[in-house]
This record gives sequence, C-alpha cells and structure tokens, in this order.
Amino acid sequence: MLLFKQALSQIKLSELTGIPRRHIAEMENGKRSTGKKEHSEAGGSSERQQL
Repeated sequence: MLLFKQALSQIKLSELTGIPRRHIAEMENGKRSTGKKEHSEAGGSSERQQL
C-alpha cells in the first residue's frame, strides 16, 4: 500500500488524493473496498484497462 511505502499519514494521503481520511482508515481496516478488482488466477487478468 502506498501509505506504508511512502510513510504518508492518512491526512496527507487524503489531501493528495481527495479521498476522505475516514474512507482511507476504513480501507486499511478492510471495512471499505478500494475499488481494485480481484481476478482469479485461472482466467482473470490483473492489468487495469486504460480509458
């Protein structure tokens, strides 16, 4: 997670991304989805589509 690699506080990450700090905390605690889709190894691709 970016937060740990860059040693960012939830407040700073919130300022940089526009995501409310409360939502960041909920994502860290597994109470809110990050929006990242998970794919099975059998048939899914982990690459994101470019729009």
